[in-house]
Amino acid sequence: MKESGEKRIIRIHVGQERINMKDLVVYFSLEGNTQYVAERIKEQTGADLLRLVPKKAYHDKGFAKFFWGGKSAVMAEKPALEEISIDLDVYDRIIFGFPVWASNYAPPLRTFIEIYKDRLKDMEFAAYACQSGSGAEKAFIKLANTIGIDHFDHSEIFIDPKAKTNDDTEKQIERFCEWLKGEPQELLPEERLQEIVEEIQEGEPSSDIRYSLNVDGILLDLEQEKPSPSFHDTLLKLINEKKMTNVEFYKKAWIDRKLFSAIKNNANYKPKKETAIACCLGLQLSLSEADSLLETAGYSLSRSQNRDRVIRYCISHKIFKIEQVNQILYEVGEECLGC
Repeated sequence: MKESGEKRIIRIHVGQERINMKDLVVYFSLEGNTQYVAERIKEQTGADLLRLVPKKAYHDKGFAKFFWGGKSAVMAEKPALEEISIDLDVYDRIIFGFPVWASNYAPPLRTFIEIYKDRLKDMEFAAYACQSGSGAEKAFIKLANTIGIDHFDHSEIFIDPKAKTNDDTEKQIERFCEWLKGEPQELLPEERLQEIVEEIQEGEPSSDIRYSLNVDGILLDLEQEKPSPSFHDTLLKLINEKKMTNVEFYKKAWIDRKLFSAIKNNANYKPKKETAIACCLGLQLSLSEADSLLETAGYSLSRSQNRDRVIRYCISHKIFKIEQVNQILYEVGEECLGC
């Protein structure tokens, strides 16, 4: 058992990758307001920034700014952009930022979405808009429709944040960033953790039992047995039965979007045991459901191995938060999931 003062490792890795939500702010800024917010988001959350720059610059002053910018938005133009060098596979969420033009989003975002639309599947989206007047709500709806989603997970409206910066604006940006960073991990109270450890340690591990094998009979049974569903098919069926979106699932399982896409797009995908267990926890399966899913990947949770016994205990007692499972594993001296 670990001493109470030691740092507990609660993050999961799948393969060699650290599972940690990574954000990209994709924005267009004409007068600096949208960029002002983008830079604050980077400072407070660590998100990466991608500024969209049209090859032909928009007018930024006087009547021409409103006329040509509004016309471009209303006509749903797709202006050519300066070269973009970005690997979207390393991001789980995109935060779109734009100025509001004629109750619409700025056209450079339309070009970006057109270029990368196939790469935006199974991603999460948030958005913020900067305006002097009104129209942001309609702009959010139009942008969501262009992406092909029902709505944004979160959206925020700022009133000229650079030009009219004040304490209220800064607090609004901070609240937006706090939402983006998400809720802190929920660990088990120390007293409950010790109770769980004692319950696990009191259980007697099952011994391995050897049987004499009827090889001919086994071969005959194998020939008559129908092939079991694949891990790929079983996983996607369970996600549907649990009425979860793909994004909800891989977030709960702490699996990154790139890995989930690899599983979803390969009917013969063979996951590592770590990944298969993470899927069981993310789906909040019963023990029998978990055993069935693991079996499709060629794995099981052994009663004679202490680490597997901890996983079985957690699933049986509906402890599905991976940070809590790792907390228990660490406490009993077992390797955390994915470490």
